[in-house]
Amino acid sequence: MNKLGSVDSVKITAVVEDTTSKDNIWAAHGISFYLEVNTRKKISLLFDVGPSFQLLKHNLKTLNINSSKLNYLLISHEHEDHTGALFDFLKDNKKISVVSHPDTFSFKCSLETDRYKFQGVNDYQKILKQHQHLILTKTPLKIDRGIITSGEINRTTEFETWKWKNYYQKKNSKYLKDNIINEQALILNLKSKGLIIITGCTHSGIINLIKHSQKITGVNKIHAIVGGFHLKIRNLSQVKQIIGELKKINPSFIAPCHCTDSKVIKKLDDKFHLITSALGHFSAGEEITSSSLYPFRKI
Repeated sequence: MNKLGSVDSVKITAVVEDTTSKDNIWAAHGISFYLEVNTRKKISLLFDVGPSFQLLKHNLKTLNINSSKLNYLLISHEHEDHTGALFDFLKDNKKISVVSHPDTFSFKCSLETDRYKFQGVNDYQKILKQHQHLILTKTPLKIDRGIITSGEINRTTEFETWKWKNYYQKKNSKYLKDNIINEQALILNLKSKGLIIITGCTHSGIINLIKHSQKITGVNKIHAIVGGFHLKIRNLSQVKQIIGELKKINPSFIAPCHCTDSKVIKKLDDKFHLITSALGHFSAGEEITSSSLYPFRKI
């Protein structure tokens, strides 16, 4: 995308993550990131909302984040660990602009033995009817100078073209295979540094996401990747291939968490500059800034 521009600074706070090292922050399997971005003006965004509104509300309050001041909410995809708090959150925040893919708000499910189990956004039909500020798009959306969503992520890397065989989407009373092509990421171009990629689960594959981000922004340098990589140590040969490709891309920093196996994180730590806390990965209550903030390295 031409003329994306750049942001001057960014602070990323993990509001919800699988673990926390802080006594007053609650943990649960899920993701929610809060971003403060300085560009032409200060913009605040929430990326996903985690599995529980009670948890999200508690952690936002504890971290002194006022949800009424948020400019945007980005929903990466429909799975409950990313959207469980959404309906109740939107009841409290009726004016917030919500950015996502249209398929995120549809009937998604998984095939469990002999029945289909709903795996979508709870009360998604009510949200579609009641929330007045939905921005649903399949293509990249420029939010402001230096800030863009990924849109649908092109899947071109041979060893990342896996199928999510048990996932389905119901359309016109038919159950169709769902490869979760609607999952989107958030991309920021940090001035003089390169791209910061914020991802929920990366069902597309992390290399696919990086290459797609480079293509749509026209920026090749990857400064930081933050979020869930959906990598399990049981897929060791695939992990080795991905690490090999990451070495070629050479991101300055990586902050893996959520659905990234701890043993995979250890292998990444052997090769890259990881942004880690006492738990060995980016966890709830921790912050990353584009200047510096203990205990993390600079990004």
